[in-house]
Amino acid sequence: MPEFAAAERLPDGDVLGLPAKVYRIRVNGETLFRLAGIAPDDAAFRAFAALPATITVKLLDDPARIGEIEGRWLVPVPGAGYALQEVFFRFFHYGDPSIAIRPPEDIERYLAP
Repeated sequence: MPEFAAAERLPDGDVLGLPAKVYRIRVNGETLFRLAGIAPDDAAFRAFAALPATITVKLLDDPARIGEIEGRWLVPVPGAGYALQEVFFRFFHYGDPSIAIRPPEDIERYLAP
């Protein structure tokens, strides 16, 4: 994917206390739809084609994996203009000693039967 070859290298960061390399790519909706295999004649494609999108990825070294990914893009809101949508996801392994998670038994009592 040549679009991602032009990713901007940002200062190193961290994910849950682990060092991470940070990259940012700026693309438009047309590029995202093309990568997803959506046809240019689709109505959604036309609405999103020129809108900007920013994707930030934090890569961990050992083992090599994505630690966090964040996406921000403008989305059309019919009759209202545009809204900024943001999606953030952090990957982790249950039982990882660097993360303090309550055991499922502590949470189950709050769930409806």
